[in-house]
Amino acid sequence: MKIYCSCCDKVQPVRVDDCLDAKTNEPFQDIVCNECDLVIASGTGITKHPSLEEAVGAAYKTGWEHGKAVEREACAKLCDAFQARDVGMQPAECAGAIRARGQS
Repeated sequence: MKIYCSCCDKVQPVRVDDCLDAKTNEPFQDIVCNECDLVIASGTGITKHPSLEEAVGAAYKTGWEHGKAVEREACAKLCDAFQARDVGMQPAECAGAIRARGQS
């Protein structure tokens, strides 16, 4: 993110610093110029953008969990369709066992 810095007199990259109020010990955040360290803005609720690694990691985990649930349900539907005769289980037992894998 870039913001105009009055000290540098141009648009500069900035960072968000987490701080504590010296008197109240309450948390707040500063938007600080990366070049000269001037505090451009201060307050609560200023949030950092997640890093690319964090964003990709969260998306991967969400996709992985969704894929596991879809796979379990697909297996359970096969058990229902073929009645699980090859493994000696009743259809409901087979489907229930596959669905239960995701509960542990």
